Amino acid sequence: MLENWFQKYNKLTEYIMLHPEIKISERVVRIPETVRDQFNQLLWDTREEYVKERDKDILDRTEELINNYQELAGDTIKTLKLDDIDTFPDIREFLRNPVEKIVKELRNALMELLKGRISFAQYEEEAMNIFMATYQKYYQRVYELWLTLSLVKLLEADKLFRVDTEQFDQEDFWEHGGGGQAKVPEPDQTQVLSFKHNTEIGILVADQIIHSAKLNCYFSFKPHVRQPLGRAIERSKEREWFPLPKETLKIMDRNVFLVYKSKKIEDLNFIADNESICRPDLIIECVGEEKALNSNYLNRAKIYTQVFKPEYGTYVVSKEPILEGKQAEESTQIESEKISDRVADLAKNNIRLLPIGLSIQGLVPIIDLFVEKINNEQSTDSL
Repeated sequence: MLENWFQKYNKLTEYIMLHPEIKISERVVRIPETVRDQFNQLLWDTREEYVKERDKDILDRTEELINNYQELAGDTIKTLKLDDIDTFPDIREFLRNPVEKIVKELRNALMELLKGRISFAQYEEEAMNIFMATYQKYYQRVYELWLTLSLVKLLEADKLFRVDTEQFDQEDFWEHGGGGQAKVPEPDQTQVLSFKHNTEIGILVADQIIHSAKLNCYFSFKPHVRQPLGRAIERSKEREWFPLPKETLKIMDRNVFLVYKSKKIEDLNFIADNESICRPDLIIECVGEEKALNSNYLNRAKIYTQVFKPEYGTYVVSKEPILEGKQAEESTQIESEKISDRVADLAKNNIRLLPIGLSIQGLVPIIDLFVEKINNEQSTDSL
């Protein structure tokens, strides 16, 4: 039992006992207006104390990520002279106050305890599950934002573009039951870097497109790849296309990024329809340490790589540095050798592991790979 939380819980239940007009049971919840504000405050304080006391390391880790993201977002806005970086309201809420976001998710569990529907042991289990699920969900999503902005920074972006899905003719498309044909909107330069994207347009388009001053070419990013329902009227003849691997898309996690590059921006706006998908230049998969070392999970990365055939391969980016600190001290030579063997096996399949944590410099090998490939292409073209 968490000591400080239990004290807050006792204070809450004492307040209920001192105010018999408050009725909380399995079938009845009645909190008169005269006591509602104080009751709600005590309810909030109890849930907040649980979050603060549950796992300080997780909260510290979250604060570190958010601070890194906010600093990077500020640099990006300044460098690209942006008006804003826009994302979904729930992510903004988490960025503003992660404790508050988790606290809100605990309301039902605490009320179930007050009603007597669950025991303290059941509450502990349920509250812990909610705490971890909320933390993991939003830490992952913010880390993906941080990763995208890190690539934007390392590529020295000087222009930002978007594919305006509001131009998409929804009525014409959906009157065919979602199987209509779509004309892909052209990219427009924008001063808002948006992580909010319409997923109802039936085809896959780039989420962000940048021009890299470092490499003098364009890059587009497409995370959260899903199966499109519609068909595009036209596609770039400069890109390589292959049949949409629908079975592979079913097993793909949200954390898989497709990355594309081209000298021509018009090659990058359209990603896939229900018939074909553009071959990516690179795949980036963003995972936690437990998945970065899990052979079953990494086998899926092999499947993505074999099916999508990214020209520059796949990078599995781990949100935590692998085997550091106490864990590294406790690891045996055999465990280290197993990891080395796994990394070597991945390399044979054109997959590289980057256990970078929050080190932007840890992503430099990806940029160096693009530099090398582009230089080689330019040398070939000059012959």
